[in-house]
Amino acid sequence: MLLYAGGWRVAGFSSSAFGIFAQYLFVIVFVNAFSFLDGVDGLAAGITAVIALGYALVAGTALGALGYAVAWSLVGACAGFLFFNLPPAKMFMGDSGSTVLGFSGAFLGLDFIGARGAGGTASSLLFPFVIAALPFWMRCWW
Repeated sequence: MLLYAGGWRVAGFSSSAFGIFAQYLFVIVFVNAFSFLDGVDGLAAGITAVIALGYALVAGTALGALGYAVAWSLVGACAGFLFFNLPPAKMFMGDSGSTVLGFSGAFLGLDFIGARGAGGTASSLLFPFVIAALPFWMRCWW
């Protein structure tokens, strides 16, 4: 609800009730998909670092200023965590860590949608799911 109140919204919904529902669904899908990645050493943090790097390196005004800051911070945090989480793992992320990574991925997707504006709504909605295709594929497969 705080994301919606802060202005990060899923574009294409004129009614606020449907917009809030779409927002909840968007965030829940991302968090759930990243939660399934937490079972293997280095997988959740590695994939999140690649996704955040993908958002950070997209040319043009793909994200807002806060989105770029979150993306680069996420890359650094995941890279630092991978030092301790690659096999044999000395530290484990757990559900709390995978939830934060999923929420951060959802935020980057919402920031990308918001930065694109009303033009190109279909491609703006599709890009966050394409860049995070591996977690969604693993969620659907298992």
